[in-house]
Amino acid sequence: GEREGAPTLPGAIEEVTWLDRSFRDVDLRLPGGSKGQLRPEDLGRYRVLHFASHTLLDDQHPWRSGILCDSSDSVSGGYLRASDIAPLRLSAKLAVLSGCESAGGRVLSGEGVLGLTGAFTSAGVPAVVATLWPVQDRITARLIREFYDSLEHGETAGSSLRRAQLAVRGDPRTRHPFYWAGFVIIGEGDVRVSLKRRTPVGTAVAASAVAAAFIVVLSALRPASRRRREDSL
Repeated sequence: GEREGAPTLPGAIEEVTWLDRSFRDVDLRLPGGSKGQLRPEDLGRYRVLHFASHTLLDDQHPWRSGILCDSSDSVSGGYLRASDIAPLRLSAKLAVLSGCESAGGRVLSGEGVLGLTGAFTSAGVPAVVATLWPVQDRITARLIREFYDSLEHGETAGSSLRRAQLAVRGDPRTRHPFYWAGFVIIGEGDVRVSLKRRTPVGTAVAASAVAAAFIVVLSALRPASRRRREDSL
């Protein structure tokens, strides 16, 4: 679960507010927001799923792994569990798990990686972007921006991630593979998604959940291990 007093991560907040500000038809879900608790069945209405949240991994019981969506829920702990996601039939082409070690899980003799990424692929999502180790907060926000910019210009998910990694790698301060090599695509790298850029006019709050094509979930308070803080960068 989440520790009391866990710090806010400005990069994660920057990440989701940029997505909401930049693209149309975004349903932004914030902790304690007015839209209520996110239910597993709500995910079926979106084409892109983006979670900037702490991920709880359970290698002994991979299907108990979860994404923190509502820390105020004392009953379920606020986690959207892999076991809740896997039975769904999702229409999303892409899921982005912008949290620490979200690709983790147990590998079972050719069956692939179980856990959160396996849950989304089981639910029919062809491409899942995840991280193999704790990633730095501000750098991740930059990488995510580069990734979605490329997607919006018609690049595939695989090509977009590659371009984003090269952009981070090209900065002398973030050349080390720690900052960019942990991001991977599970599934079909040739997936493309249709994103519509907002015009300068009409930057109001995103469309309703029923009409939205893109959901972004932020859990702003997470353990420090979710993304390693390196404020000198």
